[in-house]
Amino acid sequence: MDRARYEKGGDAGSKGVGFQVDLLTMFLLNALQRISNWRLSTENKRARKFDDVVLEWPEGAILLQAKHKTKKKITMEELLSTNSKNDDFSLPKYFLSYQEIKNEFKVKNVVICTNASVHDRVLEFLDSRRISSESMLYCEDDDYSFYTFNMEILPRLKENVEIYLEKNYRNRNIDQTVINEENLKDFLKCLQVYVDYPSENCLEKVKGNGLVPTQRRNIFN
Repeated sequence: MDRARYEKGGDAGSKGVGFQVDLLTMFLLNALQRISNWRLSTENKRARKFDDVVLEWPEGAILLQAKHKTKKKITMEELLSTNSKNDDFSLPKYFLSYQEIKNEFKVKNVVICTNASVHDRVLEFLDSRRISSESMLYCEDDDYSFYTFNMEILPRLKENVEIYLEKNYRNRNIDQTVINEENLKDFLKCLQVYVDYPSENCLEKVKGNGLVPTQRRNIFN
């Protein structure tokens, strides 16, 4: 594991911090078993809006944003929000952030992970995928899944990205030229959305799956 330093930022409430720590630990335990020469960071400013968990290794990087919510269903209005005060799940925001970071990292996937569920109206734009053992959020013996967005959302996403950029990115080094079909499709193919993610249950199972104690001591010594 590479112990290089990085610039740290970020702010979250206590429940959000707990959820973030759970996901960070999931990444740690899965990375120990599946990859080598990796570096794990949290609230890494280089990752912009995907800064909560950043895993880098020679083959690529996975960047994750964690969102802990109480009794919530994510709506289409939230997913397409152009309002910076209500953009926790705003795809336009995450698209623009992805444009800023994709040359900073060798990105394999960007991830939004939440304990919230999605409104039924959202499901027509989503394709369900089973979590494989290669995922850093894999929980052994459980049939959890994640979602990717299908291309049906593309026209609405493009329109709202243009609005979000105009309203919120005026003083940033990014312009309308990034909002094209190639970049939008690339973002949607790279994005994974984990909803109803049972972090505490998964964490207990992964912790009990036979991880060698000396491996853990080497990480923290």
